[in-house]
Amino acid sequence: MQSCFSACCWGRAEQAIQKRGAETSVDTAMEVQSEETNAESSSAETTDSSVAEGTNDGAAGGANTETETTSENQSSETHTFDGVVHEETFTNETGYQAWTDYSKATSQYNLGDILNYDNPEGTTISEIDQLMDDNLEKAEAPINETEQMVFYRYLDEELAETTDLSPYVSEIAYYFVDEQLMFSSVTPTYYQVNQTAAHDIETLSSIATVSELEELQPQVFTVAEMKLNGETIKQIMVPSQPAKDQSDVMLNAYYLFVIGDDAIHSMYVPFTEVAQDFPSSSIIIFNSFFSWLSDNQ
Repeated sequence: MQSCFSACCWGRAEQAIQKRGAETSVDTAMEVQSEETNAESSSAETTDSSVAEGTNDGAAGGANTETETTSENQSSETHTFDGVVHEETFTNETGYQAWTDYSKATSQYNLGDILNYDNPEGTTISEIDQLMDDNLEKAEAPINETEQMVFYRYLDEELAETTDLSPYVSEIAYYFVDEQLMFSSVTPTYYQVNQTAAHDIETLSSIATVSELEELQPQVFTVAEMKLNGETIKQIMVPSQPAKDQSDVMLNAYYLFVIGDDAIHSMYVPFTEVAQDFPSSSIIIFNSFFSWLSDNQ
């Protein structure tokens, strides 16, 4: 693995977040539901920005993306997380349409390989446009001359009439390098977090397969994917309870990395650190995962 990749991707993701911040000051709304939550605790700041990591048994073998894992068939219409993501775990009925469209799109586009983006195998921006509904609001966020993110947003008309917050309930995000697709994600943009239903770190860190995650039926706040060494790696983020050493954290964003049905690695950060921009945060977390792979190859 090329050691220069880590620094390059950190810069790209940070630029994307800055661009997103300039584009819209508030694009999400979060309400934490908990019997123990009050106004004082809900405004608590998190100071620990480190990424906590975990690896399941057998992850070292699963992480060898070149040889030991069979590639997922991108033409399949059944998404890996179909049993995890549904209307009750993702968002409301309008927002859930984003997941339906996204899971279909992933079987129709091609991802470029993040370590070989000079080879133009990724789907182009114009081709992605043809896959998306014309009625969606499209927003572009150029990062530099060769990189940009494109967002397709799902409007909730009832929400638009009843709140001054963003009327968009979910969005699909795509990241392009030299106009070829390198990353995609689907996330809610207006949501509620059920803190009391969030699983503890120990339970989530024991997950070895997508089937085991499906049994837990957690809320889902990000599904994303990138390609590395020819292997499509899927990412899913769910909320989790704080770890024992996180005295100033109410809730974590727990990221699980999957190849096929196997969970090969996990990371978590305070939820508030990613809540305002799930897609860009997803890229940063992906980069942390790639750095871990580089250190363990």
